[in-house]
Formats: sequence, C-alpha cells, structure tokens
Amino acid sequence: MKKTYRVPCSWQVYGHAEVKAESWDEAINKVEDDGFALPTDSDYVDASFEVDMEIIEEEKQNPNTFDLVD
Repeated sequence: MKKTYRVPCSWQVYGHAEVKAESWDEAINKVEDDGFALPTDSDYVDASFEVDMEIIEEEKQNPNTFDLVD
C-alpha cells in the first residue's frame, strides 16, 4: 500500500524589499526585523532546491519523529 510522504525541503528566492529610511543602515535594520513582511515579488534562485536529508535520516532511524509519513 502506498503512503503519503511529506519530504522536507527548502529553496531560495530573490526579491527587493521597499522601505522608507534615512540611510542604508536604517533600511537594512528595518527589513531584517522579524515583523517586516517578506517581499511578494520574488524569483526562484536557480538550483537552490534541496531535500533535507538530515531530517529524513533521523526519521528513518526514529519513525514518526517529525510526522512525515501517513
């Protein structure tokens, strides 16, 4: 019987964040703040997709640790 696997993965996107500031330093501080919204106009960074093999190996050794299989 087939199972459903949630494969942990990540990728990068590149975009521009618009912010009003009086200097580059202030602008950077504003966009690095956890409350700053991520840019909505972004592009995939080529070849940045990767599967998190470390989590998968841990899941194989200790099933259901990360709830990745139904």
